[in-house]
Amino acid sequence: MSVSDNYKQVLKKYAYRIIDIATQRESEFFRFCYTNRLHCVIMLLICSDENYTYEILCKRLSSLGSRSSIKNVLDMAVGKKFLIKKKLITDKRQQVYVLSEEYIGEVKNLAKKLKENY
Repeated sequence: MSVSDNYKQVLKKYAYRIIDIATQRESEFFRFCYTNRLHCVIMLLICSDENYTYEILCKRLSSLGSRSSIKNVLDMAVGKKFLIKKKLITDKRQQVYVLSEEYIGEVKNLAKKLKENY
């Protein structure tokens, strides 16, 4: 059984869109996001929800990367100011990672384009 032509076109568009985003010279943010699948998934999860702590990400992504790899990605993203760490209101000992205000517009534009195309 093969994939229908309609699905093939959607998959091809998605692949080309990823290539376009990952190679955008003007966007260091998106180049970082698409460095590898661990970077991509971490950034997508954090951009989609404001309640991801290091421990939650480690539990969710244990099949994609080690705890130290996840920590390295987070530290790089914070160092590049793509993400910021905020203390949880309910538990000041825990910190959540959130998208920096500077990149919210870029992520919104990407989400709109993806929604239109897929």
